[in-house]
Amino acid sequence: RGMCKVGLQDMEGAYEDLKNITINRKNDGSMYFYRGISELYLDKYKEAKCDFDTSETLGFIRPDLYYYRGCCKTHLNDKINGYIEVIKAHDMGFEVPADEYEKVLKKLNSKNI
Repeated sequence: RGMCKVGLQDMEGAYEDLKNITINRKNDGSMYFYRGISELYLDKYKEAKCDFDTSETLGFIRPDLYYYRGCCKTHLNDKINGYIEVIKAHDMGFEVPADEYEKVLKKLNSKNI
């Protein structure tokens, strides 16, 4: 149910559903991924990054995981690693908006990050 709520953009409802499901399905990386998305949209960047980390550790690997985790890292002032995650997502086939991708490349190539 929580995963459906993410799709419907009901991030608060998704978070409420997924915080309990994750306890029961703690070895299911997809649950951490979708909870991470809901946390990201609720500006819970630290929690979201931790859930994306756990999702990856459990083998739930998707290009958008790196994009979303990169967004978390940039909000947490880990900009270089955040930009690297966005590039990784792009290289894996995630459609990063062209203007955002160019901006990330410019920032990585500059000395003022």
